[in-house]
Amino acid sequence: MVDSNSGRRRAVTRSPLLWILVALGALIAVAGVVWSGPVPYDLVSSAYPGDLSVALMALARLVALLTGSVTAGAAAFATFFVSHHPDGLLGGAGYAARQTASNAAAVWTVAAAVMVLMTAADGAGVTVRDMLEQGAFGTLYDAMEAPNAWTVSFLAAAIVALVLRAALHWTTVAATLCLSVPGVIAPGMVGNNGQGADHDQATNLLMLHSAAAALWLGVLIATWAYLRTLDEDGASTAAEVLRRVRWFTAVVLVVLGGTGVGLTWIQIHDGDLTSTYGLLALGQAAATLVLVLIAVVRARRRAPAGATPRPRAVIPDVALVLAVFAVAAVTARIPSPAILYTAASAHQIYIGYDVPGPWTWMGLLTRWRVDLLWLTIALAMIAVYLLAVRSVRRAGGSWPRHRLVFWTAGWLLVVVATSSGINLWSSAQFSMHMVLHLILNLAAAPLLVAAAPLGLARVAGPERPGGISGPREWATTFLRSGLVRTLTHPWVALTIYVITLFFFYLTPLFDDVIRYHWGHQWMNFHFLVTGFLFFWPILGIDLLYKRPGTLGRVALLLAIMPFHALFGIVLMTSDTLLGNTFYEAFDLLDADALHHDQLIGGVLVWISGEIPVLVAVVVLLARWLRDELGDGGPSGDDDDESDESRLLDELRELRS
Repeated sequence: MVDSNSGRRRAVTRSPLLWILVALGALIAVAGVVWSGPVPYDLVSSAYPGDLSVALMALARLVALLTGSVTAGAAAFATFFVSHHPDGLLGGAGYAARQTASNAAAVWTVAAAVMVLMTAADGAGVTVRDMLEQGAFGTLYDAMEAPNAWTVSFLAAAIVALVLRAALHWTTVAATLCLSVPGVIAPGMVGNNGQGADHDQATNLLMLHSAAAALWLGVLIATWAYLRTLDEDGASTAAEVLRRVRWFTAVVLVVLGGTGVGLTWIQIHDGDLTSTYGLLALGQAAATLVLVLIAVVRARRRAPAGATPRPRAVIPDVALVLAVFAVAAVTARIPSPAILYTAASAHQIYIGYDVPGPWTWMGLLTRWRVDLLWLTIALAMIAVYLLAVRSVRRAGGSWPRHRLVFWTAGWLLVVVATSSGINLWSSAQFSMHMVLHLILNLAAAPLLVAAAPLGLARVAGPERPGGISGPREWATTFLRSGLVRTLTHPWVALTIYVITLFFFYLTPLFDDVIRYHWGHQWMNFHFLVTGFLFFWPILGIDLLYKRPGTLGRVALLLAIMPFHALFGIVLMTSDTLLGNTFYEAFDLLDADALHHDQLIGGVLVWISGEIPVLVAVVVLLARWLRDELGDGGPSGDDDDESDESRLLDELRELRS
């Protein structure tokens, strides 16, 4: 096993073709920035640090983007594309992909650290050497967003590199995706797409675009390495691995195509397509189109029966994706026409769009601004759930319709909260921010929990050939993991919920995050996840260990009510304005109106926050009384344990 893994680890690093492709990509990136010369700096009235400095930064940027992408994609390949041992340990192919991700993360860490220094110096138009000699790094770092974004990338890379070095279970490798994907996309949040009019939509599209591109490149590299080291024992599972890669490619191309068109439209808009930026954007679009055509031709061509897949099958994809990354490294250095030539109001500079004034009831209903990120996530989640239900029914089983209703209603609530007038004003007024928080945290989250998505995954996934894991195995292993057992322990979940609520709002963190669109999206994700974790041991039916009894869950719900009331009172009585730096600079309301708006937010927390909790308490008590009167058996934990046993038996029988 050790020799085999060693051979697999050498497969990528000793491939001459890989290094040739990387060298060509580096040549494109360096030549592009040197060719553009001081023009991008002149456009924004910035000093030019010299050809050598910009060439080295372009090279460092490309290395960071490539190695970050390989880290995330290879980790995804090790997790979702190849087989694992029944106890959750990585198989041979998964271990090799983990090694690829680990080595890439180490290089990514160094490249991101270099970019922290280089972006700080570049913003001042000096070389790194001059900046350090003048002792100006600290001042420049505090004044610029780019070095801070690369710091996030550096920290994510360093943590992922350490974790992957020791990871032996696929669940641990999967957990690193929560850091590696945000770490890859973080630098893009402060570039062209994070500025100017409509930068909120551009940021949404960029999150999807960058994540899809990064994962795809890493998966392709890992697939290439997998095929290069394929032996006779693994040939039987290669067809399933490649089937997953083809499906993943199809989804990625749809995402890249749609988001690429959107980003190009926003950044060029009324600008000149023949400009340097326009030509580069068209080049990226053309490369994406070629990738789509290659995927279509490959999908229509049937492989001969019994033929062994060859690694050269993914060479065109790898080459084109590397070229796209190289062009992206050049494009990032050039201000887009939307920033240079489109007049932007103060509101557009801050949040990407104009706010017509303080919120009104009619405005909340009629003035929608669709959040493309959450709309895409919601539609994808509903579609996956429907496919899983269809799989159960095709196998002769059944799935309760009310759970499908819960799932759909939960994601529709997410869409309404993030795309209606609530979202439009949530970036400008604290009261609407709290409405959005409450909907995601206390309305959408419990509905999603009640839909039992992991329970559905456990019964919807069919047996996989060659021991390759699928949704059923992933869900089962995840539910049995110590991480889930710890996070969903009732009092741990309550502690996370309460501490993050007070820590986030009553510290400078809220003021630091509220000014950025990516900060709003991070908050939305945080509200949804913490709400899901809190309600999971209370309303969930798909946990694999003993939950509190009905009365215990009621007590847990009642325990959170004083904290919500206390937080609401703090907001209503505080003389300190939360997010005062942002809200005062935004200049939608005067000081008195801002304090009144915070008072409204506090009242909403105090009142509205308790309604879903009370509803859940009533539902749990009604269920308890029904079981008591119906069975005449014991109450409390024993009764709930019996319910859970019956439910798990039902889940197991759905596939029979």
